[in-house]
Amino acid sequence: MADNAALSTLRADALLYVGAIGGVLTAVLGAASSIDHLTVVQGVTALAAYLVLGFTIVSALAAHLPQRRFGAANALTLARGAAVVTLAGFLAGPIDTRLSWVAALLAFLCIALDGVDGWLARRYATVSPFGARFDMEVDALLMLVLGLLLFVSGTVGAWVLLIGAARYLFVAAGWLVPALRAPLPYSGRRRVVCVFQGLALVLALLPVLPPLIAALAAAAGLAATAWSFGIDTLRLIHAQTAPSAN
Repeated sequence: MADNAALSTLRADALLYVGAIGGVLTAVLGAASSIDHLTVVQGVTALAAYLVLGFTIVSALAAHLPQRRFGAANALTLARGAAVVTLAGFLAGPIDTRLSWVAALLAFLCIALDGVDGWLARRYATVSPFGARFDMEVDALLMLVLGLLLFVSGTVGAWVLLIGAARYLFVAAGWLVPALRAPLPYSGRRRVVCVFQGLALVLALLPVLPPLIAALAAAAGLAATAWSFGIDTLRLIHAQTAPSAN
């Protein structure tokens, strides 16, 4: 009973943030559409994606208990998520030079603020499995959307999608290889690679770059992604097989 009351309080608090950030997003997208920076379809798609994001967040809040407040850290992650779904909305229409600049700026802000939400959670003692998972999913979605933007705009070939798909493929592989389902300890290397691949994709998005340089930047991001996931995969498999070898 107490848990139900706490969860209700937490959901009510989260809905305030979802509504506030959603209101700001609606106003920004409406203004962008009115001055012909964004098509109506792109704006509506971004808002629809935000509604899905908000519903998913509220539905998963049990993992944030015993916290009773959504907190500044999750609010920042939600703002980053709103920026990511805005980028996803761009995919529903033409991506011209102006929109590419906007996409690069939004993506850079998302990457620059990554880590601040974690600091806020530790600073205000609101760390939770929910917050950690929320942050990770926003990061993963950002990489996938950036890859799609590069592919749809014709800047880079379909291989760039492997950067954003890597985590999802890793999770899917866990269903076939149980060793890959084991929890991974915190890794500074993983964090650095995440930032690097994001910056590489942002760089590739810049309209001023020649196609070859953009492709090389994206390829560097893919190489770093493959290296990092390769290390994690080998370590997890080794951790399972090592005891049986003794």
